Amino acid sequence: MTLIAAFQINNTPILIGDILTSQLGVDRDHAPLPTFDDASSILPTEWLRIISGTKRKVSIVHPQAVVGWTGRYIYAKPFIKYLKEQLKQCNEMNSEIMEGVLVKCKSFLKDYSEKEHINVEDLSIIGWFISSDSNVAQFEWDWDNTNFYSRDHILAHGEGELHIKTLLNEREFVSGDGEDQSIDRVALDCISITSLLLSNEIVTGSNLFWLYGGGYDIVLFANKRFCYLNDILYVPVFMPYSDHTITMHNPTLLFKYIYLKDHLVIARIILELDGNGYVVDHDVKKTVIPPIEFNKNEINEQDIDGIIKTESSAVSLIFISNMPNGQLLGLPFVTKGNSKWVKFKDNSIGINKEIFDIIIPKVKQLIQSGKGNDIEVKSIFPQREF
Repeated sequence: MTLIAAFQINNTPILIGDILTSQLGVDRDHAPLPTFDDASSILPTEWLRIISGTKRKVSIVHPQAVVGWTGRYIYAKPFIKYLKEQLKQCNEMNSEIMEGVLVKCKSFLKDYSEKEHINVEDLSIIGWFISSDSNVAQFEWDWDNTNFYSRDHILAHGEGELHIKTLLNEREFVSGDGEDQSIDRVALDCISITSLLLSNEIVTGSNLFWLYGGGYDIVLFANKRFCYLNDILYVPVFMPYSDHTITMHNPTLLFKYIYLKDHLVIARIILELDGNGYVVDHDVKKTVIPPIEFNKNEINEQDIDGIIKTESSAVSLIFISNMPNGQLLGLPFVTKGNSKWVKFKDNSIGINKEIFDIIIPKVKQLIQSGKGNDIEVKSIFPQREF
């Protein structure tokens, strides 16, 4: 009932994990998520499960090692603690140390699962180890299976496995930064993947029926260490298609992701706009999610508010439409920073009109398989000269 995935883009190891937790029962309401305050319209009582809250499912246990888990937190936490202890004194992990730790982990998990009678739904682990001499171990473990792979294998566990594998195999990305193949390009592609996951959730909520989503950690290997992708702004732009017409709408929903004192902070910002696209009011809901190995770093409201108002390191404009067959079309446009493409100035939100020269032909092409010239674009919201 989750989604974790270990894969690579341009030979860069990546791990993505969702934040939704659930449990059996119908005796109380669903807990709110960053994306939904109430999922009762999506998750019926006959499903006999409730959304119980949020929890991080990805942990950087060492600069050269990262793991993700599915199942029950009470079973995942002891393993993550054990793994961190094994690596605590290791400043640099060479191949010999890496192989030794992996053998110990396999032995620990085998003994631990037998002692606690862990079954396949209770716990599974995936992750990456990368040695200082560039050996790569991509691994997975569940109650009766341990495998190690080369880095070209897509590993995914949880109910979202098919969804993430489909996105990785069929992804369609548009970048504001050309065809750069650097680590920045990899990071932007990762954000494109989570953009598509989020667009599906906020429009259809279908993934919540399978109890995964709510938000996502992204970890990638860059500059010889694993790191979280930090300070991302997601901006959904709704543009429904009907009767050969695309109707563009002002963005009124924003998601800001930041890491503060090891906590993931997700701010959902709802804008109320006037007819000229100026912000007349806004509401901010903040979700603070501590790391798996909960620490005592306290965060106050002033810390969060100060960072939310700053320019983001990366922005994803998610153009959301629909295909004639009813399928959802999500097209992320992801770029470094937001000063070129999106601005908040003088109490207004503006999107650089150059984006639409890139996006609209692409949307037309996808909707009508290359016969999009007959599609009219209607009611484009105010665009700014930057």
